[in-house]
Amino acid sequence: MTINPVLMAKHPYDPVRDFAAITTLAQFPMVIAVNPSFAAKSLAELIALAKSRPGELNYSHGGATHQVAAEMFNQAVGIAMRNIPTRAARRPVKRGVAGDVPIVIVDSAAANAQIRAGRLRVLAVTSAQRTPLVLDAPTVAESGVPGYDIAVWAGLFARRARRRQRSRRCTRKPRAP
Repeated sequence: MTINPVLMAKHPYDPVRDFAAITTLAQFPMVIAVNPSFAAKSLAELIALAKSRPGELNYSHGGATHQVAAEMFNQAVGIAMRNIPTRAARRPVKRGVAGDVPIVIVDSAAANAQIRAGRLRVLAVTSAQRTPLVLDAPTVAESGVPGYDIAVWAGLFARRARRRQRSRRCTRKPRAP
């Protein structure tokens, strides 16, 4: 609903005109994580390293929203990390663990097992609030990039013509059996 209009030229629908949001179902914070052997131990160190080596640091990401998050980060701090694309959402985590790509921007849940095992080190969380999955990781904003806040989310939408009827059904209390 939000990213497809930017990525695709033609759509059979207009997401703003044809659909109405009913509710947000879930939000999934992303993490900026590195291979444990990578030199930067904090987001500030990553930024300093990237500024000292413009265009030399590579990152991989878990999808279109993750790439947007990475490019927003690049722009916000004035660096130029290079995107190394992958075809599968799980691949960046594997590449980060293997050291093929030193920096990854991925869903916190997708990388959680590797983070807990010490095979990836989180530098920051991309959302405005910290995530319970990685409590000790600061947010990007806390790390010196004010206003940075981006997360993957899932929502419930309805065709605009049916919004009121479906919205009432979705928000009313369930009946007792």
